[in-house]
Amino acid sequence: MAVAQVIESPGFRTPLDVRYVGGERPYEVIAPLKFYSASFRGLFVVKVGYRTDFASIPRWLWPVMPRDGAWARAAVVHDAAYDGELETDHGEPVRAVKFVADHLFLEAMKADGVSDFTAGLMHAAVVRYGQKRQIP
Repeated sequence: MAVAQVIESPGFRTPLDVRYVGGERPYEVIAPLKFYSASFRGLFVVKVGYRTDFASIPRWLWPVMPRDGAWARAAVVHDAAYDGELETDHGEPVRAVKFVADHLFLEAMKADGVSDFTAGLMHAAVVRYGQKRQIP
């Protein structure tokens, strides 16, 4: 008897819920943000209290590419991965290397309906200009 394997589609399982608190990273996550990655077959969680500035986009581009555009949830997951602040759905810390963090960003943008062109452009930018230091 063959057993069919069910593969879940990538996507966010919760909305992004933040409040403005000011500062360099002016928004604080007030409810867990959960993203299922089909590539890594796991649920990644940004925990309550994480601070974000959404996407790090140069100010001069904000009129056409705001920091909190359709890619906002993906940017929060990406930044949390860079900061070593992602957890599994069981509360275990996720130590993602840069490649994994950058791939999660791309997968999450596509899951949120960001166009292939825009997702590809933003992914290329983080691959090229994203953090160079070792991710915790």
